[in-house]
Amino acid sequence: MSPTSSESSGKVKLIAKSGYPTGEVIVRNSLLREECRGTNSVEMDLAPGLYEVLFQVGNARSEKLIELPAGLTEPFVVLAENLKVDSAALAKSPEGSYSLDSAQDPAVTLSAMPPKPSIGTGAEVFICVREAQGDDPQPFPSPSNPAANLNLFDFADNLVFSCSAAETIGGTCGVVIEIAPGPYLLRLERGTGDSLEQTVYLSEGWRTQIFLPLQMLSTSDEELSPNLTNASILLTLPGVPFDPDIPENAWVESARQDLASGRAVVPMADVKEAMDAARDVRRSTADPAALAVSGAELLAAEREERF
Repeated sequence: MSPTSSESSGKVKLIAKSGYPTGEVIVRNSLLREECRGTNSVEMDLAPGLYEVLFQVGNARSEKLIELPAGLTEPFVVLAENLKVDSAALAKSPEGSYSLDSAQDPAVTLSAMPPKPSIGTGAEVFICVREAQGDDPQPFPSPSNPAANLNLFDFADNLVFSCSAAETIGGTCGVVIEIAPGPYLLRLERGTGDSLEQTVYLSEGWRTQIFLPLQMLSTSDEELSPNLTNASILLTLPGVPFDPDIPENAWVESARQDLASGRAVVPMADVKEAMDAARDVRRSTADPAALAVSGAELLAAEREERF
């Protein structure tokens, strides 16, 4: 059997996998010079020695220091460890690490409750407020009703639904609302007299799932409040409860966080190719949510080129 190109050159084949379609993989040598960079995974023949493999996706980052041994004939495979995107939706990572058993997740039970009526029909929204997941405990207590000061308004400033009517299970608050499609304002009334707002668009024929983490919004706060800025938004069909075990949840969240931080991870040539294919209905099998993310990536990159 003839030797492979890596064997004949004395190099070792390195394969590094992030586990995320938009995960960024960077390999640096012992002098911290970049050897290669890719999306999702990279594969490269390298000389034996010490290397640093960096994985990054959304707000998650993981680093590994490896040594490629001389004379190795098999590929040296590196997998990302503990690369979990922080999300109020508690999205499950591709590696299976998940901070809460889905059978015990109150959001699953709350999202399965019958929708409450509001104005019109044609769309649904599930609003869930819960404590943020992290390594450090929150220094302040959560309110007894986390959604008490959260309300949904239309663009004419008419109150559509008061989330104070939401159910609470184990510190997690949630409610499903039947509603007419269109734009709305999710408003948090602050005890200081001011308010914070987040615009949401509810699509016809879909259930929009909005997850808000309970966090400190200012140094003067005495309790945690829903953080509209860090909202996690997912889509599912009407009547379908939240499923935290779907790996695509983590992919969507990581893509949203990359866009928010201005990181265009996926090469623009790949994004443009995917968009062109999606425009041809006969060739396209693209998921609408994935298509929207690709379009947003493309717009963000084009904006960077102009400015």
